[in-house]
Amino acid sequence: MWVHGGYLPFLRFAEALNIPWLIFSDGESKVKKKLIKDLKEILNKNEIDLDSENNVVVLDNEYDFEMYLLASGYEEEIKIAFSKLHSDTYLEEEIKKKDGTTRRRIKTTATCDICKQSIYEDVLRDYSSDDGYRRALYDCMTSQKAQFGPVIAQAIDESEKDLPPKVIALFGKISAILKMEEAEA
Repeated sequence: MWVHGGYLPFLRFAEALNIPWLIFSDGESKVKKKLIKDLKEILNKNEIDLDSENNVVVLDNEYDFEMYLLASGYEEEIKIAFSKLHSDTYLEEEIKKKDGTTRRRIKTTATCDICKQSIYEDVLRDYSSDDGYRRALYDCMTSQKAQFGPVIAQAIDESEKDLPPKVIALFGKISAILKMEEAEA
C-alpha cells in the first residue's frame, strides 16, 4: 500500500476483508507521525516502532521516494527516464526555464502592521549551486510523479544496478506474505 496522506481507511478496509497489507512510506517526519498514529489505531497498540513492524517499510533520512532515488545513486537512470519521457534536452530546458523562479512561499515571523496578517517570503529555485542539478532533477520528478514512475522503473530495470535497498526490503516482505499464504493453502 502506498498512500499519500492517511493510511487508516485503507488499513480498515484491508483488515475488514482479512487482506494482508504492506505499507511503503516516505520518511518525512510529518508522514511518519501520521503513519504511527494510524498504525496505533489499527493495531491497537500504544507504541509503534516503525523499524520493527513486519509489514511496514519506511524510507530513511526524511526522504520521499524521489529524493531516495537520487540518494541511492540513480541519477543516470533518472536522466534516461526523462529523455525517454520527453527529450534528450528536457532537463537542460527545464533548468533554464525554472532557475530563479519561485519554488514555494514560506511564512515568516513578521506580520503586517496594518492588517496583522502573516508576511510570506518567496523561496526561489537555485539550480546553479553545487547541488543545483540534483535539485532540478528532484523538482522535475516531483512535478510529474504519475508519468515518471513507470519510466524510471523501466530505466532502473534496464540498468546494471540492483533495485534500491528499501524496494528490495518491500519485495522481501511481499514474498514472505505469499509464502505464508502458500503454506496455509
